[in-house]
Amino acid sequence: MAAARDLGAQVLAAEPGARAGLMLAAIRGHAAHVLRIAEASLDVLAPLTSLGMDSLMGLELRNRIEVGLGIRSPATLLWTYPTVAALSEHLLAELGAPGPALEEALSREEAQRLIDEEFEALS
Repeated sequence: MAAARDLGAQVLAAEPGARAGLMLAAIRGHAAHVLRIAEASLDVLAPLTSLGMDSLMGLELRNRIEVGLGIRSPATLLWTYPTVAALSEHLLAELGAPGPALEEALSREEAQRLIDEEFEALS
């Protein structure tokens, strides 16, 4: 759990170009843990409620985020920022450590995979 508590410090110490990727990976990991699904199968652009997140799980995720980042969040945090991607960008701003846009933090392969998944969902 020490690593989780150090997330805020790790993000702040990282190069600006790496911050979004670090935050995204950490929030994705926390969300996957709470949802009890494989991290690799968690779509960062899907609303967490569509993945099975309920209000109790939302509270658990918010608590994990607060401990990891050392910040206090409103009860509506996960309903205001309903995807891992949106939540990650918001949390970067909360830390005062905005990095480049999330799209810039993703590898070309990851970005293409996400785009392909979105097209498949629309078909």
